[in-house]
Amino acid sequence: MSAFGIATGSRTRPSGIEIMGGSKPADFVLSALGALVKWIPAEVVVVYAGAVAANQPAPDSGEAPFVSWQLWVICLVATPLYILVIAWATGKGKNLVWKAVLSIPAFALWTATIPFSLWTMWKPFTDQTGWFLGGIVILAGLLTVVAQKLAPPED
Repeated sequence: MSAFGIATGSRTRPSGIEIMGGSKPADFVLSALGALVKWIPAEVVVVYAGAVAANQPAPDSGEAPFVSWQLWVICLVATPLYILVIAWATGKGKNLVWKAVLSIPAFALWTATIPFSLWTMWKPFTDQTGWFLGGIVILAGLLTVVAQKLAPPED
């Protein structure tokens, strides 16, 4: 969803990521985290995913993948600020503080779906241990339930 949609409560609602027939734990994590995208401005999603992809070496170069924790932190901080700026610019916004606050953990958890994000620096994530991926799914589910109560969608 765009920052405008989040800040103003527009009727546009994205559908979550749906993985059909996925049998790996990582597929289930992607599906569960797909619902978080509606709490993150689409502009931030595009900038982060595009910047991560643009910073990767060519597949045949033999170089190690590049992981930028600085980019992750910048986008994490920019997410709520962007929502607040758009709401201020449009003069609209219901449950705005909650939407801005909820966008922070939503971005942090959502980036687990992006290859070569900050998550790939942690061994439990790269090993794809069941307890770690299960914890991410549980946190994503809890965040979604809490977000629906604190800042329900207006449509």
